[in-house]
Amino acid sequence: MRTVAGLARHIVESGMVMAGELTRQDGNFTRKSYPAFLKEYAGGLDPRQDKASLIRLLKRSLKDGTATFKTAGDVLMLQQITQFNGEPATRLSWMSHGVAHEEYHRGQLCVYARLLGLVPALTKLIHGG
Repeated sequence: MRTVAGLARHIVESGMVMAGELTRQDGNFTRKSYPAFLKEYAGGLDPRQDKASLIRLLKRSLKDGTATFKTAGDVLMLQQITQFNGEPATRLSWMSHGVAHEEYHRGQLCVYARLLGLVPALTKLIHGG
């Protein structure tokens, strides 16, 4: 089980791996182990992050990842890549997998918030809070 900070860092790291490998012309999720991908794409992250720096990091990784995908273009995203299981899939389908992965962890964060007696941000937004 990860802490809230650990989940936030994992979301950033995984997003960096996805954006990096999916936008490489020779992208292939079997070319390295997952820890080696983390080192390649997220190895420069400072492991000592406070709340404010984690929030900045999440925002920056979204901005950087979006720019990376825009630069790669639609044509590359429709091409195939080798998944971690060795099977081919389109890069776009793997981008969808990355979104689902982040949503999974977002759900975990919502459960953590509820267990602490907090109302998650999306619930506040929906209810006008």
